[in-house]
Amino acid sequence: MAAGRWPLAAAALAGGVYHVWRYVLLRHPLSVVGVRYREPLWRLQLFNGAEVAAELRGQVLVESYLLVMNFFDPRGRGFSIPLFPDAVTAEQHRFGRVFFRMAG
Repeated sequence: MAAGRWPLAAAALAGGVYHVWRYVLLRHPLSVVGVRYREPLWRLQLFNGAEVAAELRGQVLVESYLLVMNFFDPRGRGFSIPLFPDAVTAEQHRFGRVFFRMAG
């Protein structure tokens, strides 16, 4: 039974390393390093230098210290963006919270 746990532990560790690399360290080519919104279009700036148009889909998590937005581009690739208050100015973070609460 203990031998069956090693593959699961290895998979969990690999997944954790990948998510830290992409969403925390922002070193993956598809890591989002910038977001622009000009109604009705969202544009995402990626680590590899590309800029893609994206559509906000699904629920946006709005908390006092965290915003999580989920985007999809026309090719079907998903981009989750966690936004903490230290990533932007306090005014921008407040504006984002108000914007998403009002948008529903």
